[in-house]
Amino acid sequence: MSDDAAKATVDNPYRQRLKDLRNEVRRELDGLSRVLERPVRDVGKGGPNSDKSWVGKTADRWHDDASGRRKAMRRHLDRLLPAIENRIQALPEKVTPAEARSMRADLDR
Repeated sequence: MSDDAAKATVDNPYRQRLKDLRNEVRRELDGLSRVLERPVRDVGKGGPNSDKSWVGKTADRWHDDASGRRKAMRRHLDRLLPAIENRIQALPEKVTPAEARSMRADLDR
């Protein structure tokens, strides 16, 4: 093998897969962030523009629980894209062809 062939590099398959994931997460993020929005609004305490579908003490407890879970989910979602981006930046852009083959085999499992 010549020195040029030994020095040849290709795009890192792990980075590409993470970039694809990042783009998919970006597309889904808005919908995910709205999960439970309407039920929280319409059950129990609800809000001023709610269509109360369930009221009472049990509904209020459900509202508080669902509202807390929704807020926690949004916090996690807000950290998801930066975590993916940090991992992308931590990986080398280029790898040897042999490394790329190994990575692709690992990704295909």
